[in-house]
Amino acid sequence: MRHTEACDGKRLAKLRITQGLSQTELAKKAGYSERLIRKAESGEPITFSAIQHIAAALGQNGTAVHPEDLVSNPAQLAKQFLQAFAKYEAEMAPQVAHFIDDQFVLFCAGDPEKIPFAGEWKSIKGLDQWVRCFFNTLTRPDKDFYQPEYLSSENTVVTWGLDWAHTADNPFPPIWVTQKFVFEKGKLVRFENLFDTESGSKHLAQARSEGLLKE
Repeated sequence: MRHTEACDGKRLAKLRITQGLSQTELAKKAGYSERLIRKAESGEPITFSAIQHIAAALGQNGTAVHPEDLVSNPAQLAKQFLQAFAKYEAEMAPQVAHFIDDQFVLFCAGDPEKIPFAGEWKSIKGLDQWVRCFFNTLTRPDKDFYQPEYLSSENTVVTWGLDWAHTADNPFPPIWVTQKFVFEKGKLVRFENLFDTESGSKHLAQARSEGLLKE
């Protein structure tokens, strides 16, 4: 039985249109029928070998298009990542390991001397260490508080919104958080967590002075 997968039809159509190709023209370049292209763009499963040929056809103009890019949905994966963070907290890493690249890099804004979970963390092991450090430092009293906006462009997803996390017995006000996800070949290769580091450092310093910060 041949291996089949469903394409992210909207993304495939956008790539095709961006390159100025009609469905007929893409079909000819890929060596398939226009019907198969319509099928792929409607999200119906097609053979993975056909997906490989379509990706190669879209990459003929100098644009790198990988088959994995056509079957993955970066916005959906970013949402899975944030949902796992909210639901599983310190135990989230195993829940997202299947789409974390071996060369994954996590960057969290701030001075590590003031914010324990700031800095750069690498690989799935680094993600696990970061999330454990985060929840060793802070607690999120409302798992559903963060309801971010999503902006997706090909392999990059940016999310932003108000989030609420604080040390035990020392509530902080909500702060704005912006996150950037970068995918390659269907895998998350970089995640950036950006926020008001000045306010964060100030609140953590206060908690530290009062002996409320676990380190």
